Amino acid sequence: MKSARCIQLVALACLLAVFIAPSHSAEPLRRLATPSQQPPAASRMRPNPRLQAFRLELAAYRQDLAVVERRVQQMKVRQRRLRELAAELSSTRDDAQLAQVDLQNVLQRQQQTLQMMSNIFKKLNDTEMSVIRKMGG
Repeated sequence: MKSARCIQLVALACLLAVFIAPSHSAEPLRRLATPSQQPPAASRMRPNPRLQAFRLELAAYRQDLAVVERRVQQMKVRQRRLRELAAELSSTRDDAQLAQVDLQNVLQRQQQTLQMMSNIFKKLNDTEMSVIRKMGG
């Protein structure tokens, strides 16, 4: 709906340019850019109600355009913040993956230590059983 209003704004600006000055220069558009300034010939001419209505409508479109521009700027800020957060999340994921690898290494070393202790106790038990069998027999 806003894009349709922008198109209407451009069409209205073109119509105003035709009503104000028939030449195809940029001067009519410059005069439209500052609505408080009247063309010199306007003081000698009687006011055109259609032109005044067009100017009022153009002012409303300018306000709408200003609102749209503010929203676009807000969206750009939000997109930049999202990119920053995505980069932070990516680095956090990398850190989490490194921490997970470290944890796996620690668990593997713990498992190896437990296995080694189990082997030592088994050897001790086998040695004790061997001594007991030799004493009893």
